[in-house]
Amino acid sequence: MNKIALCVGVLLAGGLASCSSEGDIDRGSGEGNGNGYVEVSLKSDPLAVEVSGSKAEVDPTYRVDFVDQNGNIAKSIADHKQITEPIALRAGSYTVKAYGENESTDAGFETPYYAGEATATVKSGASTVVEIVCNLANVKVSVSYAANIKDNFTEYAVTVTNEDKGSLIFEENENRAGYLKCTGTLVWKLNLRNKNGTSYELTQKIPNVKPRQHYNLAFSINESADPNEGGVTTTITVDKTTNDHNHSMDVVLNPKNKPQVVGTGFDIDQTFAVTQGTATTCEMSLLAEAKVSDIQLSHSSAYLSSLGIPTEVSLVSVDATTEATIRAKGITWTTPVSDAMLVKLNFGTLLSALPLGDYAFNLLIVDTQNQRVNKTLNVTVAPDVDVTTLDATDIWAKFATVNAKWNSVSQPEGVTFAYKKTSDAQWTTLATSAVTVSAANATFSATLTGLEPATAYQVKAVTSTQDNATAKSFTTQSASQLENMNLESWTSKYVPAGPWCSGNNSFVKMTSKETTTVATTGGVSAKLQAKAAVGMFAAGNLFTGGNFAIVGTSGGEMDFGVAYTDRPTSLSGYYNYTPGSVDYAADAYSSMKGQSDICQIYVLLADWDQPFHINTTTSTLIDVNDTHIIAYGQLSNNQSTNGWSTFNIPLEYRSSRTPKYALIVATTSKYGDYFTGSTGSVLYVDELSFGFEAPVTWKQ
Repeated sequence: MNKIALCVGVLLAGGLASCSSEGDIDRGSGEGNGNGYVEVSLKSDPLAVEVSGSKAEVDPTYRVDFVDQNGNIAKSIADHKQITEPIALRAGSYTVKAYGENESTDAGFETPYYAGEATATVKSGASTVVEIVCNLANVKVSVSYAANIKDNFTEYAVTVTNEDKGSLIFEENENRAGYLKCTGTLVWKLNLRNKNGTSYELTQKIPNVKPRQHYNLAFSINESADPNEGGVTTTITVDKTTNDHNHSMDVVLNPKNKPQVVGTGFDIDQTFAVTQGTATTCEMSLLAEAKVSDIQLSHSSAYLSSLGIPTEVSLVSVDATTEATIRAKGITWTTPVSDAMLVKLNFGTLLSALPLGDYAFNLLIVDTQNQRVNKTLNVTVAPDVDVTTLDATDIWAKFATVNAKWNSVSQPEGVTFAYKKTSDAQWTTLATSAVTVSAANATFSATLTGLEPATAYQVKAVTSTQDNATAKSFTTQSASQLENMNLESWTSKYVPAGPWCSGNNSFVKMTSKETTTVATTGGVSAKLQAKAAVGMFAAGNLFTGGNFAIVGTSGGEMDFGVAYTDRPTSLSGYYNYTPGSVDYAADAYSSMKGQSDICQIYVLLADWDQPFHINTTTSTLIDVNDTHIIAYGQLSNNQSTNGWSTFNIPLEYRSSRTPKYALIVATTSKYGDYFTGSTGSVLYVDELSFGFEAPVTWKQ
């Protein structure tokens, strides 16, 4: 069988080597079944490989992929040397790609990577010959040091990186060529140490780097430089087989001070704030003791680009038309720039005309000693007043506290807030009398009340004359109640439905409401009655939780708390309490005997990972100072209510964390956990509910 060769040549300093041959085609059994043929033979020119500096790769191996028009690999040959007969492919258009060795090497010595591709149209029953030229896909780097470097320095090395895909270190005796993946940039850093032990570090970035370029970095001392300064001359050339680039510079070892950027009346390292539409001055002094070589201004703002301000421009080499456009839009600078020791740059006119938003202007100052300083001017164009951040502490179910600041020099007239549901068109403006102002801090705040739970809102800061601030969005929290908080549902005479439980269900009884002071009539309530059994006292109690179990003859275990994630501000309801005289007391509370008993209703929110497990026999009880408790409130009373009375218990918050559990406890005897109280005490509770209105109480 004869072959038609698909030739792969290598384009290097030695030129293009290629090969081709022709002969008869053995079509095998593919003819007429929609297949065509590509006959493949790849060669590498040993001379070209030797010129590249990689003698080890005299006979390289290539992977060959046949990619169809949908981007799928129809066939892949791992080693081109294994191609000994025609390749059958379905008729169609293909891109044939060849990949040399070292494809995955980011950076290495004597590891060039070659690749190439060509298109092919395969016809049914026909043969196609395709020639691929494989070019060097890396950038090649060589480093050399002049004798005066070696004579004057005990240590010297250059690190070359492409800023993304690897780096190479060329030490004193490194004569091999290095190859790096081409990312468009090379950065070299020269480290020197002289005989006195003084170290120097010099660096430069080379932009617009392309594959096939060969950079020779040649370092030597510039002996014609000022003897009081000394210097290193660096010459960079690109192999003439591709492009001819020459880079020469003097790098001074004892340089003058680096360039500086100083803001007039402001810190360049802080964000420069501008009130939209107001005149401002934003002037910077660019100081270069060794004189300016270049000043580059860049940005990434689409809006600035739309004004005709280039994303990157040199103030030294800018053309007259572009300079006129930039100046007309409000960026001005003093001239001449080149060889100046001071250039003043002013953005004030531009900033005064910018719309709301954040902008960044990047400055690169290069002096004649190749010292480079980068600075970024960050600018915020803000309205005269603006709402600051909203967080979980500020947003509740039915109210939200909002904070704002003014950006102008003096306080605007009539600072306040406007708000609305996101779904509404009409804004509501809060009365200025509801706003608290801190002139010293240029801030103001207010609480928006009457909001609906779980609802999206928008709020913005406004003044008597301006309403241009960007609205901030927030969503109020939900405002759910626990199941059966009104205690109307009972599974039996002694067991309220839902999350309710008691230390002894016989001490809790469903009873008709007494209506002497209750605003609504009808329905049922819970009656809690203290009792004694086998000489031990047990208070009447009701709580949210479950899993009550008797321990021995005098104790109990139970789980306190039910799942709940909202943030109420109060617990309200009705209670009717008749205290008896304490007739049972533990030793520690013996002084209470004969005194009036004390009822207690308390509520807490906590972020326990599970309900709190109570065990009275081991005194495992809730500590109200537990760090898991987010909010707490309680009512205690040792007086008779003389019938039904309302109560409202504010929840005192200790944290803005989200709760996981809610616990409500009502008991005839506050110290019942310690077997102290009166068997004559009776407590009725009814119509419990969480409140979500402002204000919220925070623990001091």
